[in-house]
Amino acid sequence: MNKKTKNGFTLIEILISILLILITFLLVYRVYFTVQNNISEVEKEIKNNEILLNFLYSFKSEIEGIFNTENLNLDKKEIVFTSFIQNIDFPVEITYTVKNSEEGETLIRTQKNILSGYTYSFPVLTCESIYFEFFQEENWNDVFEKDKVVKGIAIEINYPDKKIFFPVNLNIEKKEEKEDEKK
Repeated sequence: MNKKTKNGFTLIEILISILLILITFLLVYRVYFTVQNNISEVEKEIKNNEILLNFLYSFKSEIEGIFNTENLNLDKKEIVFTSFIQNIDFPVEITYTVKNSEEGETLIRTQKNILSGYTYSFPVLTCESIYFEFFQEENWNDVFEKDKVVKGIAIEINYPDKKIFFPVNLNIEKKEEKEDEKK
């Protein structure tokens, strides 16, 4: 009885092991690039949210810096006001205008130096739609009525996947009362 000892692998065993290694590498490759794409999308969303939050913070401080209602011009798609803003010792006229663009609507900010007349503009953000609303007589309206006192200004920003309503309280009455008390 002569038994042969087996000292190696058959061709089928080698092919099956190569196939299993290849499938494993393909799965690892696919998972790696899926994770990379997800990370890129998350980073982009974080950057967009950072830009949006910085804008909303600036918008709030500019609206809170409004010191009189004489130059206040408010509309659903454009607001114009005179304000004191951070790091500037003189008032500036600020205009936010909503313009139609290929991607939806773009908010343009224009700042005019009242003393020198120097003006510059830049796009702030682009999204599906942008509206301004005004708080008058305990209601938010998209139409500003000049004969009524405005107590707040809000911006509504609509993206395909989210809607942002950002109200800012106007303290013009309180500021005017303080000025009257000083006199």
